[in-house]
Amino acid sequence: MSITLDFNIKKLNRNTSKGLHLHYLPAKIDGDAHANVDTYFNNYTRSEHPFEGRVSTNALRGYPLLGEQIGVPDGFKAAVLQETRQSMRGLTARQLRLTGTFDKLMFWNYDRLPSNSDCYRQAMKMIKVSDALTVPVDDDEIKRQTEDHV
Repeated sequence: MSITLDFNIKKLNRNTSKGLHLHYLPAKIDGDAHANVDTYFNNYTRSEHPFEGRVSTNALRGYPLLGEQIGVPDGFKAAVLQETRQSMRGLTARQLRLTGTFDKLMFWNYDRLPSNSDCYRQAMKMIKVSDALTVPVDDDEIKRQTEDHV
């Protein structure tokens, strides 16, 4: 299967000003239709004062949500891609186009405070770990390290 990404660097940088407001919800929603998020969800989001305005509250289908704004790590650009045509069985080529970029998103948990044990935060921490593991090490540094421990 081939995947074609439809965007260029100029378009990627221009879409940053679009100002997308993304929500990462702990739910699977079987649907692809337009949702009036501003009217039926964003209007009910409140900042909680006991948490110094860091935590927001809302509800989804009667379940309480606790959320926090999380930024995209420095040096990275986050993009929203949309499939241009419906994927059908046997279709071998897919095409995705850039619909916008974002620099932060609202991460929600059901009835639990956002923390470092959340999957999104752990994934973002792995970026730092992978950067540390891929830093080139020269022979002089290896000799210094081994001499210090002998």
